[in-house]
Amino acid sequence: MNDFCLMKRKEVNAIVKKHNELITGKNSEGCGEYIKHSLLNRLENIEREVNEKLYSNQEISIDSRGKLKEIKNNIREIKDRISPMKNNTAGDDNVELNNKNKEHDLIKNAIDILPKDIRDSVFNRIKNIIEYEPVIGVMGKTGAGKSSLINAIFKGNVCPVSDVEACTRETKEIKIEFGHRSLRLIDIPGVGENANRDNEYEALYKRLLPKIDLILWVIKGDDRAFSADEHFYQQVLKPAGGDKKTLFVLNQIDKIEPFREWDIAHNQPSPSQQTNIRKKEAYLIERFGFTEHPIISVSANEKYNISKLVEEMIRALPKEAKSGVVAQVKNDVKTTEIIEEAKGGFEETVNEALDDIIDHYLPKPIASVAKAAKKVVVQAVKKLWGFVFG
Repeated sequence: MNDFCLMKRKEVNAIVKKHNELITGKNSEGCGEYIKHSLLNRLENIEREVNEKLYSNQEISIDSRGKLKEIKNNIREIKDRISPMKNNTAGDDNVELNNKNKEHDLIKNAIDILPKDIRDSVFNRIKNIIEYEPVIGVMGKTGAGKSSLINAIFKGNVCPVSDVEACTRETKEIKIEFGHRSLRLIDIPGVGENANRDNEYEALYKRLLPKIDLILWVIKGDDRAFSADEHFYQQVLKPAGGDKKTLFVLNQIDKIEPFREWDIAHNQPSPSQQTNIRKKEAYLIERFGFTEHPIISVSANEKYNISKLVEEMIRALPKEAKSGVVAQVKNDVKTTEIIEEAKGGFEETVNEALDDIIDHYLPKPIASVAKAAKKVVVQAVKKLWGFVFG
């Protein structure tokens, strides 16, 4: 672990040196904005590696944990220096426009080997794939910690959090934007409310479900009354066809007994708590009878197991929605598995789009040539993933 920390410090110091050269005019490598973007990407990769060590199940000494946290804090300070908080100025708009134009140029270069007759169609389809706006529904009883969970996953405070009163009493839709990518969160009501309104909510869900990519159903870890959740799942969500899209999250597991035994040093449940968490998960499976996706146990307040939850979210999402969600996820919860899963979904979506266009628009002799070029195009477009979504 000491060797790892030493190596990461050296990498961070090299980035600081490069940035200092940039601001003092000693750099000779070209466009300053491009270099800043590259340095920030390198910092985010280092931060992700540090987080993977810090929040893994591997035993880490207190000294090593302190070194990892120091590197993490140092990275955040440097990122703020390289990319300070933006104001809404014309200059910022120009940077966004330049990035968008560069993105389009890169796509056009990647598809240049395809027959001219289909290039416009391919460009527009890839652009639509990149600009796809994922929609995630969030539901659960009041007090389950839905807002805290959202804030633990996504960049920025996307939903107000209050310990005094619920901030999710009525349906709300929130848009999260980072760069020119975005996603929507829909706070879905109904759980724990009047059962006489089940028909009304079922009609609402049938309208909402076709446009929702995934539902996060949040259950409070120390809750002992599941009849309202079970009733709503069996009588409303399943009949509306939402069971396949639902990922159950057991939140606030730091409050599961014996809650005073929470392992503060390693930021994880004690062995006794782990045993009770597994029992709670098994009990939920027995009551709900669902098997589509595993239950993920987390603590949003303690930032425990959030990366595991995001990994499962990305697996559960439709392939076309994976990358758009990853683009909005906080860097400190992104893992290599999350990024590779999203890249794979992006590649598969682009591949299917090209097959569709080639099959429908080209005669067979030209189509066979285009299919041979397609593999090169798909790999070239996949290489743009970091610039587009990273």
